Amino acid sequence: VVVNSQFTKNIVDQEYNIKSTVLYPPVPPIKPGVKTNTILSVGRFDPSLNVKKQNILIDAFRELTPQLPGWQLILAGASSNDEWISVLKQQADNLPIRFATNISYAELSQLYGSSRIYWHAAGFGVDEERNPELTEHFGISTVEAISSGATPLVIPFGGQREIVTDPALHWTSSAELVTKTIWLSGNPTVPSLDITAFSFDNFAYTLQSLI
Repeated sequence: VVVNSQFTKNIVDQEYNIKSTVLYPPVPPIKPGVKTNTILSVGRFDPSLNVKKQNILIDAFRELTPQLPGWQLILAGASSNDEWISVLKQQADNLPIRFATNISYAELSQLYGSSRIYWHAAGFGVDEERNPELTEHFGISTVEAISSGATPLVIPFGGQREIVTDPALHWTSSAELVTKTIWLSGNPTVPSLDITAFSFDNFAYTLQSLI
C-alpha cells in the first residue's frame, strides 16, 4: 500500500493494521516571476466542509489591510458552486481581494510566480486526531508555491508540517497569521525551504526502490 505522506501513513497503518510506504507526489516546479505585493491562496471552493477555509483568510486579511496598504489577496481554485463564491465575495466586499476561479494552469502559474507570500488554511481549528480527514493530507499547492519563490504560512497539521518544517512559518490563529505576514512583508531574508523530496527525481528513485 502506497500513501502520499507520513501523516497519511500513520492514519492508514493504524486503521488497517498494515505497513504502508510513503511515496511523495512529484510536483513540477513553477518558475518565479516578477514579485508583487500579493498574497496567494490556492484551493477548491467547497461549501460542504469548507476544507480550505477561505472565509478565515478573508477575515485575517481584513485585519491585515490597514497595516499593509498596497497589498492584495488572491484566492484561486476550482469551483462549481456560484452561491458559495457569492457568499465569500460579500464577505470580501471593499477589500483588495481577487477571486480567480476555474483558471488555467498557465494562469495559475503566473499567479504563483508573482506572489510574495502563500497562505494555506486547511486544518484550521481542526482536531487532527479526531478528524484527520479535515486536514491537508499532503499539500501540492504549498510545494508549488515554494518552488515559485513564494514564502508559505501554513497550518502545521496533516502533511503540511512535512513540507514546511520551520515553526516560524506555521500559524494556528488569525492573529498569528497577521503578525507573521507583516514580519514576512518586511523581511528580505526568509527561512529557506528544501523541497527536493517532492521532485520527479526523488519520486523516480523511491518508486524504483519499491519495484
